[in-house]
Amino acid sequence: MELVSGAHEEKIESLVSLLAGAQAAKSERASPASKPDPLTDSASEAWLQAVHQPDVWHIRTNPLPDPTSASTSRSTTSQFTASTSLTSESSHPPVTLNYLIPSNPIQPNDEDRLLNTFREKYAIHLPFIVIPPSFNSNLLRTEKPWLHKTVMMIASEEYRARQVEVAKQISLDLATAMMWRGEKSIDMLQSLIVYNLWAYYYSAVPPQLQSTAHFQLANAMVFDLGLQKPVKDHENADMLPDSTKVIPECSPREFKRTLEERRTLLACYFSISVVSLCTRKTEAVQLSSYYEYNCNALQETAEYESDLVLVALVRLQFMTENVYKNSSLRHLTTEGTRAPVWMFVKAMRCELDAFWASLPPKLQQNKFLLMSYHTSMVFLYESSIQPSSFPTNPTSFNYTSPRLDMLFICLQSCKSVLDLCLAEPLSSFRRLSSIQLSHVGHAISALFKLSLVEEPGWDLAEIRKTANVLEYFDRFIANFEQAGKEIDTMQRETCRDCFPTGCSRAMRRVKGVYESRAAAGGQLGDIGIEELATLPPPDGTFPEQFDWVDDVYWQELLNDGNMWQ
Repeated sequence: MELVSGAHEEKIESLVSLLAGAQAAKSERASPASKPDPLTDSASEAWLQAVHQPDVWHIRTNPLPDPTSASTSRSTTSQFTASTSLTSESSHPPVTLNYLIPSNPIQPNDEDRLLNTFREKYAIHLPFIVIPPSFNSNLLRTEKPWLHKTVMMIASEEYRARQVEVAKQISLDLATAMMWRGEKSIDMLQSLIVYNLWAYYYSAVPPQLQSTAHFQLANAMVFDLGLQKPVKDHENADMLPDSTKVIPECSPREFKRTLEERRTLLACYFSISVVSLCTRKTEAVQLSSYYEYNCNALQETAEYESDLVLVALVRLQFMTENVYKNSSLRHLTTEGTRAPVWMFVKAMRCELDAFWASLPPKLQQNKFLLMSYHTSMVFLYESSIQPSSFPTNPTSFNYTSPRLDMLFICLQSCKSVLDLCLAEPLSSFRRLSSIQLSHVGHAISALFKLSLVEEPGWDLAEIRKTANVLEYFDRFIANFEQAGKEIDTMQRETCRDCFPTGCSRAMRRVKGVYESRAAAGGQLGDIGIEELATLPPPDGTFPEQFDWVDDVYWQELLNDGNMWQ
């Protein structure tokens, strides 16, 4: 038998050592808030590196020193025993905040400061994962250890290098707890939702390599907890006839469902659905009447003002999904067997107007609802960009007039979305959530297409004055650059440029594509990755940070208008 190579032998030894450590661990489940062993954490990371090569987690410019090396002098290791055995009895729990800031242990007042930072600067961008005002850091750690770790990581803006490391560890720990230990809780689901909202800022993986696994984990947790269906009395209820699972108006079983569970279910649906529709990189959950039931229940017994906002957002998102799905089906229907697209748009517009009129004036002024409403209008009227949506040889009516009206309404809706975002304080560009980024990305891509549409009566020169794409690009680029500069200069450790900095660089390249198209006559067509790649950044270099924003994503958004690909 051939001898095993040295490299394979090291892999096997690492695996054996890790398994030995797991067998020696206590049989009880490790609490997510329990104290970590950095040596075991590092051994697990080393094992992952050995088995999975190349390791995309290590695409970074400032890796942590090897904790097992003799030169390591990290202060956290001095808190533990001198043993460096990989068979330590640690059960490999998630990391704590002390690993995030290695120079000093975090004091209770520091954690409270980070919690306040999250409340004041991050939670305002999606106030639907509610941390009660009475909760301090200690109480949050006790009641919701997973959410506590995620909040502490996100709020530690000045330690981005370590933030990336802790984000990776939280991700691994959540996946391990779910798939290897079968753990499930509202706390874990809330942690996943919050993690996904700002993942661009601390993910170690560039956008084009990022998986949608975190969204799928959130969906899986919803199903594991049974939140997407009525409360059942016993485990085999799913095997009963459908008539026994109908939701009565007043079901005693439904009183077991807490407001927090309903709120978390709807927040998960909304966040994933927006990202799904705007980026088309993941799939939203399949809707059922139970989601509307939860909207009614949460509206009737709202605990916070944000509950009413969430209910309205979810219902509006129901309509947006309906617009998108029906538009897709209409696009695939055989020519001549459907009514003109403008009839469908008019009918859906009536539904949107009726819903909006039913909202209290205070909700109509809510910035989250306004942005979602205008995004819905973009989806509704975006079909006008597709020439195939209109008859090529009109005989009995003038198809140009309704198309021009639809194009102009879509243009106004795009402007409204972008103006709402630009009206936010500059500091908000340091913390825009994936929901806001999805709204803005979709609106600016639609505006890009609208400014290149060729249609009799659609005066491109006038359109570009009404909604100047270059001006919008310049304003967003300037805001992202300034936000990125503030983040980068506040760092206490050397690390790569942050997401806003990389985003501004990518937008400069997309702006270059637009300028080249407009100069060439402004015709729509497929925008290939090679076209983006041939445009050098303003500084003449190709920084590594550019791949924070995915060229493939922009190619899909800025293509010939086929939103049903």
